[in-house]
Amino acid sequence: MSGPLDESLSFLRAQIEAHAGNQRKDALEQAGILERAAKSEPPDLTAIVRVRNWFQRNLPVIVPALAGVFAHPAVDTAVKAAAEIAAGTAYRAEPGEADGS
Repeated sequence: MSGPLDESLSFLRAQIEAHAGNQRKDALEQAGILERAAKSEPPDLTAIVRVRNWFQRNLPVIVPALAGVFAHPAVDTAVKAAAEIAAGTAYRAEPGEADGS
């Protein structure tokens, strides 16, 4: 049985088929990378961001179809956690540490 993530990935592939033209093969490869990254435990945020960036550069018309994948609870939670960690690391930096003084 497919869940919301699988449905979002199917929708993404349908959009690629409809709009990617001569970039279809590369776009489907990116969709496969995104699927593996989103289904990893925990989700592979580095790969997810690379795929998003690839679509932004090469097929921006597909970017809205990525929203369902990013809205999936596991992916969304991982993105938020990474942002909190990054913000906390920046906040806890000792005075002078960031600029090397």
